[in-house]
Amino acid sequence: MLKVKTKVKEKGPGFAKLISELAGGTITIGVQGEEATMQHPNTDLSVGELAAVHELGLGVKERSWLRSWFDQNQARIQAETRAALAQVAVRRVSRKQALEELGYRWTDEIRENIQMGRITPPLAQATIDAKGHDIPLLESGVLMNSITFRLFLSQIKSVADPSLRAALRAGVARKKKTPGVRMRQHRQVRSQMAKAANLLWMWRKLRKALTQKRGSDFRNHGFKNSGRGGLTGRAGFPRR
Repeated sequence: MLKVKTKVKEKGPGFAKLISELAGGTITIGVQGEEATMQHPNTDLSVGELAAVHELGLGVKERSWLRSWFDQNQARIQAETRAALAQVAVRRVSRKQALEELGYRWTDEIRENIQMGRITPPLAQATIDAKGHDIPLLESGVLMNSITFRLFLSQIKSVADPSLRAALRAGVARKKKTPGVRMRQHRQVRSQMAKAANLLWMWRKLRKALTQKRGSDFRNHGFKNSGRGGLTGRAGFPRR
């Protein structure tokens, strides 16, 4: 069974509020729970026992379907875990959503390795002739479909990896510098309202000038925007 744990602790000014909203968690991946206790249809073993036989090579050739995936992807697993927690830090997703997404993704990858025949070593020719295919661990599909993940959430106590704190701080910095969609929309609306108000003020001033001034002297009339922005200088208008 594969376990991936994440822990975070309070560190630095302004970090306490954020950390109080986060929590560590444990993702377990493998044949576990009810799936592990089910009787396998083609053997006298349970599904969990059969999975262990192939994973550890107990009396048969070792065909690791769990440890091999973890060993090949360990660096990426750590990077994806940090990225997920950074998303939680900027409140784009909840911690449960972030860790569940990782669980689904990694479980699908392990199942795909079995389904696509990536498990080594390959089957013997006699076994291929008997089964009618050359894909290890896929005779009935029960073992593959029994691979699941479980999520256990816990309270944060400590940080084991300093780069995790750096990822969280980077997420907080990005949040401070980048306004959200709603904030940008509010700014656009306020800008449009200010432009509309300025145009309305100019029109009212112009209409007032047209009403008060009659005759040829109106051609030389000038008016200014007294501190409210917009129209300044002199303007001439044709005789009505």
